[in-house]
Formats: sequence, structure tokens, C-alpha cells
Amino acid sequence: MDDAIMRFIWMTPGQSRSVGYDHCSHALIMRDILSLDRDDAPYQQIDGAVRSGNISTDSFLHATLIYQESYVRAHPDSFLAASYLNDIKSELNIEQVKSYLSAIKPANAKYPVIKKIEQFVANYKYKSTPKNGDAFYESILQKPDGSPFDSRAISGKAILLFFWYSGCGPCHKAIPGLKELYQKYKSSGLEILSFSLDSKQENWKKDIQKFDPPGINVSDLIGFNSPFFFHYAVSAFPTFIIFDTEKKIRLITSGNDEIGLLDASLNVLLNGK
Repeated sequence: MDDAIMRFIWMTPGQSRSVGYDHCSHALIMRDILSLDRDDAPYQQIDGAVRSGNISTDSFLHATLIYQESYVRAHPDSFLAASYLNDIKSELNIEQVKSYLSAIKPANAKYPVIKKIEQFVANYKYKSTPKNGDAFYESILQKPDGSPFDSRAISGKAILLFFWYSGCGPCHKAIPGLKELYQKYKSSGLEILSFSLDSKQENWKKDIQKFDPPGINVSDLIGFNSPFFFHYAVSAFPTFIIFDTEKKIRLITSGNDEIGLLDASLNVLLNGK
């Protein structure tokens, strides 16, 4: 990163504001926050750098990572260190995450964010790089009413696995097109598995009622620490994976403008056209 940008970021604090990064739209978002820690002033200045046009999205993400990791090292007893580690855990190698978790947990064990980091560490073993021909990852999941759903119950059908979560605008935009695909190919043997990466059941159920994702709605309510999330290396939303009738991957793609590609792929798979 440019030294001038780094100097600007670490200037004397101004307004208590923060910048967020939307992983759906890949855009920077300004948001007002309370100043949680008097030592957190440098992080607030990233907002000023972005608003001034002196920092790119990539530089913003890099600067944030550098600052947050340095804060975790310097202030392991601070709650903010736990919050920051949760923010950056996917950007670090797993051994770093384990080391930082050991350092911050004694002072922060009572906070729910520690459980999230522990879930990340526990489920990181499922991380993989999916490719065409790989088998479906079978699992016992949960329906919106809390009842279990065994993915093995889907047999002899093509599956369209749809990754989404509540509050994801691009995911919502894709749903009408998915409904059309479901109606078009259901009689030919298509099942849609709408997998939500939510961690709060109430948010998940509210979005289901509002947007009505097609097919079978399931989740494990672990959010972005889900084994499904790691196994399928989800990095953008919405993500779609098509499986053939033998539950082998035939297509992996992402974006709310991919309905046409999904349609063409399903037509070849189910109708041979």
C-alpha cells in the first residue's frame, strides 16, 4: 500500500465513524457507530481516507486487516480484540486464529463472539475447493420450523443448491428467477435446496416469509462458520451449484444475473437439449 495512504489513515482521530465492506456488492459502506474503545482511533480514520478518495477498496481492506490484527496482538484483554478477531479470522491462517483465540479468550470468554470464533476453528477442517464431479456433501440440516432434514432424502433428482442469507439484496433479486426455474423443471426431476447462511432463526424465517425462496428451505444456523460454507468455498452471493441425478457437481456459479446460465445448464441436464 502507498505510504502516503498509510500516513493518512493513522492520523489524529476525527469524527467517530466507521467504514464497512459489503461482501455481496463489494462496495464500501459508511455507517455511524459508537466509539467502543479509546485506543481505536486509528481505525476510525479509514473512513476519512475513503471519503477523501485517497484509498481504494483493496487498500481499505488491507489497511483494516493490518490495524485490526495489530490491535488483537496489543490488546488481548479488550472486548474489541475479540470482535476484531471475528472480523478478520478468514483472512488469517488457521494457526494464527488459534493462537489469537487462546490469547483473548481468558478475558472475553463470556461474550458470544468467542463461540463464533470457536465454531470457525472447529469447522475449518471442512474447507475444500469444490470442482465438477465432486459428490454432494450429505448432512442433517434444519427446516425453518426446527425439524431435521436429511439431505439423503433427495435421491434420483437433479439438485440446484442455492446459497443465500437474510438481508442479501442480490440473493433476493435472484429468487423470482429461481421460482421460474423450479416451475419449469420440477416435473423433469429438479429439486432446489435453498440453504441459508443465517445464524438467527428469526431473521431466516422472516426473509422466507417475505421472499419465499423455492424448493426446500434449510440451514444449520451456524452462519458463515457452517461446514457447508467451508466445504463449498462460498465467496460471493448468491452462489449456485447444480448436481446431476447421481449427486455429482455439474456447475458452480455465482451472481444474481446467472439465471440464464442455470436455465441452459438444467435444460441440457434434464431434457438433453
